[in-house]
Amino acid sequence: MLCAVEMSSHSVPSLYNAIALTHAHGCLTAFLVAPASKRDLDAEQHELRDALHEFIARRVPPEYPHAPPLFAQVMHGDVAPSILTAAHHGKYELIVLTDRAHNRVRDAFIEPVTQAVLRGARIPVLVTPASGTEIVSDRKSTRLNSSH
Repeated sequence: MLCAVEMSSHSVPSLYNAIALTHAHGCLTAFLVAPASKRDLDAEQHELRDALHEFIARRVPPEYPHAPPLFAQVMHGDVAPSILTAAHHGKYELIVLTDRAHNRVRDAFIEPVTQAVLRGARIPVLVTPASGTEIVSDRKSTRLNSSH
């Protein structure tokens, strides 16, 4: 499963729901898209991957039951095309991402990432709300808190 994150509180519900859907039967890749940079891309990718690992570690407690193997992947470029490329080339079965609040004026000129991913995906896409809603929940497990 591929879970697109942006290392903010907006991504936490998607990450939690992706973990709950994956459990220990598969693996989960937290995927971060960074804007293209003029810096050394290899060095920047390592820094961003380390930051992504930290983001995951702060939000997913080690005692969380049935946590799947979590991987971190960073790509530079435009967000929607990068998500679609990673999902299709990585042979993932599901894309999970957060739907952000929309601005009608901005959306008239720039296609929202969610809409572009939904339109271009060849695999299922789960869009979670940006609030702390748990779509998938196992009440016997430790409740994950997005306020960390």
